[in-house]
Amino acid sequence: MKSKAVEFVTPPKAPENLQYQDLKNKSVKLTWDTVSGAQKYRVYRFSVKIAEVSNPSWGTTYLTPGTAYNFFVTAVGEGGESKQSNWIYFTAPKE
Repeated sequence: MKSKAVEFVTPPKAPENLQYQDLKNKSVKLTWDTVSGAQKYRVYRFSVKIAEVSNPSWGTTYLTPGTAYNFFVTAVGEGGESKQSNWIYFTAPKE
């Protein structure tokens, strides 16, 4: 009796080129490169997951002026969650 072949499915690669755009006192848009095999992306702030999105971008209108922020993203696919992207840091401009 032959045994079945074992298939290993690995997580997608970590997202690259995480950037912020259109930074205003209460809003920002994050973008990153598309990851092959990613079914969704997770956005983290201070290591806490705050969003899951299907496209390689995310925006918020809930920033507090004068507050420092840091974010990273991961890609999620059939094999699980990727390693972290680069971190980005910025301070929301004061009004």
